[in-house]
Amino acid sequence: MKMKERIILIAGIIFGLVSIPTLFKKPSVKLWLPLFIVDGLVNYAFDKTLVKTKQLKYPVRFLPRKFQINVVYDFLVCPFLSLWYCQSTYNSKLPGIIGKLMLFGIPQSVYEIWLERFGSIQCLRCLL
Repeated sequence: MKMKERIILIAGIIFGLVSIPTLFKKPSVKLWLPLFIVDGLVNYAFDKTLVKTKQLKYPVRFLPRKFQINVVYDFLVCPFLSLWYCQSTYNSKLPGIIGKLMLFGIPQSVYEIWLERFGSIQCLRCLL
């Protein structure tokens, strides 16, 4: 594994661990914890399906002997980004929701495109 990919994986793990306190943000952990868990499970199901049907491949991943998917992204990074989006739009109206969607979606898309270009993700077939 190259040093750059190792740094990306470690950064994702640190990001997830440092973000844990946001699960306990008001209004209630009863609302945010199930959302976090369901998001991780849905990510896992989609990722597992895409990898199994050979539409997506992760040449660099955490625990490669055990997982064919990107567990750091599926169970830490993406659920926290979804959680933060939901927390930030909890009391928002439609224009605020759409504006925040752009603030969350554009950087994540740019990051994923960057990862695909530099070898951490390989999309084997374009999905639209």
